[in-house]
Amino acid sequence: MIDTTIFEKQLELDIPSDLGIYYSGKRINTKNHVYGPEIRNHYLFVLVNNGNACLYGEKNIFLKPHDLLVMFPGQRIHYKASGLWSIQWVGVYGNGADRLTEKLGVTRKFPVMNVHCYREVETALESIYASAGDLTLSGKLNSLSLLYEFFSILFQNANSDQQDDIVQSAIKIIRYNYSQQITVSSIANSLHLNSAYFSRLFASKTGISPKQFILSLRLERAKELLQQQAIPVAEVSRSAGFSDQLYFSRLFRQKIGLSPSQFRNLQKESPQR
Repeated sequence: MIDTTIFEKQLELDIPSDLGIYYSGKRINTKNHVYGPEIRNHYLFVLVNNGNACLYGEKNIFLKPHDLLVMFPGQRIHYKASGLWSIQWVGVYGNGADRLTEKLGVTRKFPVMNVHCYREVETALESIYASAGDLTLSGKLNSLSLLYEFFSILFQNANSDQQDDIVQSAIKIIRYNYSQQITVSSIANSLHLNSAYFSRLFASKTGISPKQFILSLRLERAKELLQQQAIPVAEVSRSAGFSDQLYFSRLFRQKIGLSPSQFRNLQKESPQR
């Protein structure tokens, strides 16, 4: 019986290269598809467009839309989909594939990565598939360039995750140390980053600069401490990370609209209203 849900084009690049394509293909709405167990002698990158499946192994992994499964050479792969299953794939060979896969952080033990820039990866794989019919030297070179574009997009995806981790680490550093005399430079240094780059990255992920984030936390802490009537304003200032009480009072009025003392008195009067 002919499977009408599978489409594949053969493409063997004999151009000298440390990275090449064996084939490219896709499945569209195959019902309850079962793959393997099977072992290939090359890399196979599989993008899940639609559907869910269970990847069997030492620890079962559930595949969902926008996941990318990397099948390694010599690795036994067995998965079973439930319902309609749509995927795209590209078979890759060469020493470059080893290096690039390693740099992506995908391993035989953890062969699945979630793709945030899904549309870009989907389009790249579709372009590789569309170009596979051109077996001229020009066409083969075009297919190879599309493969490099595919990897470029995957690295953008991986770098996005790394940037999120960096920003989350910075936020933790600030939350634990805002009462100390920390600076944007000291935070960047602890993360081994250039201060200007760190500031741009932090702002792009949070919407505010690191300096604004630090000031915001300090002011929130000051407001909490001011509600405790027994703590002098000077002590509140120091405890919240402000070494200059005059600067603290001026900034507090500018941001909150009241002086620290006025804010405290207002909090004291509130329960009686």
